[in-house]
Amino acid sequence: MKPPEPPIFSWPQRPPRPPPGQPVLIRVATAPRRPTARQEMRMVLRQVLAEWSDGPGEQRPWKETALGPVYAGRLGGSNLD
Repeated sequence: MKPPEPPIFSWPQRPPRPPPGQPVLIRVATAPRRPTARQEMRMVLRQVLAEWSDGPGEQRPWKETALGPVYAGRLGGSNLD
């Protein structure tokens, strides 16, 4: 049997923190230019993770990689990278 599809949240709707291993999909309307869209997506990701971890997103341990930003911290006892 196929697992149920995760709900899709439309930004600025904030999804509740899911149980470990459950994906979360957030639809974000972004600018057409790729650099601006990437910046907007990172802002959304930071805000959601800050809410889930009860702290300011600017203080979260982010590191940049060739594939994009990686959240190097833990959330709910699990690594997100």
